[in-house]
Amino acid sequence: MRQERCENCDRPLLITDAVCWHCGHPRQGSAAAATAAVAAESSGLTAVSGYAILTLVIIISLLLVIRSLGQQPLLVVNSNAPRPRGWAVFTDSQHRFTLNLPPDWQLAEPDEAAFTALLAGQEGWETAVSPLDPGTILLLASSPDDTPQLVAVARNVQLHQLSLNQLTDLIAKGGVDIQELEESESFFGMPQINLTFAANGNILCSQQYALQPEDSYLLTICMDSTTFRRSRDTIEAIQGSFQPLKP
Repeated sequence: MRQERCENCDRPLLITDAVCWHCGHPRQGSAAAATAAVAAESSGLTAVSGYAILTLVIIISLLLVIRSLGQQPLLVVNSNAPRPRGWAVFTDSQHRFTLNLPPDWQLAEPDEAAFTALLAGQEGWETAVSPLDPGTILLLASSPDDTPQLVAVARNVQLHQLSLNQLTDLIAKGGVDIQELEESESFFGMPQINLTFAANGNILCSQQYALQPEDSYLLTICMDSTTFRRSRDTIEAIQGSFQPLKP
């Protein structure tokens, strides 16, 4: 490497020296080179810093995406119950459950003004959550026509603690006539109970208990007996789509 020297006193200098620090003589032509060298070094450091910051931003973004995905509810698609054409997918505002419903149905959650009106407008709605407290209802859905059709979703933290006999005894105490009863496993791998009962004269209800270790859910579909018998496909499509969501 060539040693820089002063043109006046021939003493050694640094490449960045614009003036000889021995004799004070200004250097000829070296100032520009020194400035260029300093600028190049500064530019190199700036580029390295830029790449480092960009890499850090990418890593942080990836971590945030992974964390966000980890907090999203896990949804399992039921291949045996495809969503009918035109039906809507509904997920409650707290992301606790999801289900498919026919188009144009009126939906209401407890914090909405329409919820109270929907309850008041349905005869025998209390049957839909037997044997649970009506205060546990999370969603009400009603058909748009004059034929009374009601879907209710309720939640209870103690349902999973009951045996099948205890549950049926509890339901029977509500004065309903159980017509069908079946134990099975849901498409997302949890135990469930399906039953059909008659109440309040002409009302038939199909209930699906989704039993889980923490929050258990009750999906109820009630219709007048004539509509109920001709709407089996609709009932099964709604029940087949219902799924509690867990992060």
